[in-house]
Amino acid sequence: RTFTLLAPRDGTVIARQAINGMYVEPSTELFVVSDLSRVWALIDLYEADLAVVAPGLEAVLEIEGVPTPRTAPVAFLPPVIDEGTRTLKARFVLDNRDGALRPGAFVRATLDAPLGIRLALPQDAVIRTGTRNVVFVVRGAHVEPREVTLGAQAGGWIEVLGGVAEGEGVATQALFLLDSESRLKATSGGGGHAGHGG
Repeated sequence: RTFTLLAPRDGTVIARQAINGMYVEPSTELFVVSDLSRVWALIDLYEADLAVVAPGLEAVLEIEGVPTPRTAPVAFLPPVIDEGTRTLKARFVLDNRDGALRPGAFVRATLDAPLGIRLALPQDAVIRTGTRNVVFVVRGAHVEPREVTLGAQAGGWIEVLGGVAEGEGVATQALFLLDSESRLKATSGGGGHAGHGG
């Protein structure tokens, strides 16, 4: 009436489908047994970040419920971008022989990528309209809204690929006031004015 069914490997039961008295077939999944001594952390990378991330790049991983961050290199970058999220899932392999890491936990990653010297602006200097990215270039007492092309962003800064040149002044505060005033001036054909502090 009974017999012993051995699992093909050691591990931890993370799912149990077997119920006493149930009918089973060869395709029936009774248990899911996983080796949790090593686990993967999957991190979503945005398309703009892919140019500076490569396998082997070190990251600091902050894992929910684990007090000490872990450091690990990027182990694998899949060749296909998720069309729904426009992200790529970078894989990190973590040692878990102490059992401190639990599958399903939330992970935040910080990658220190060598970007070299690039033209960049503070992120709060850019107004994102959904279809355009606009900054306000300050020239004396006047401001000029200008569309810019953006690149990678990190540490509160965002790379500018086009639209402004090195040495031009860009407003980083009072953007709502400048944006509102420039819209009003645009309707009357005039230019924006920075008299309210830009």
